[in-house]
Order: sequence, then structure tokens, then C-alpha cells
Amino acid sequence: MVRNAFIFDDDNELVQVARSYDDAGRKISWRDATHRMRHTGHASTKSTAAP
Repeated sequence: MVRNAFIFDDDNELVQVARSYDDAGRKISWRDATHRMRHTGHASTKSTAAP
């Protein structure tokens, strides 16, 4: 098993969802992967706008 250093649990979950497609030899359906992910309360991106 490959170890990873993802900070958020949902990043790790996304990798696992994508890996399940790869293991099955299927093209990743990002729409389906989005629906398979559990929702979290934090923002998915950081704001880079200057004050």
C-alpha cells in the first residue's frame, strides 16, 4: 500500500475513489466521484486575493 501525506481527509478519500476506478480498469467519472464523496464544512480552495 502506498502511503500519502494528504492534509485533509477528503483529499485522501478522493484519491481512494479515483483509485477504485483505476483498479477496475475504468475511466474516472468525476461526476460520479463527486457524488461518492462525503461533504465537509471547509472550503475546497484557499483564497489568494490580496486585502
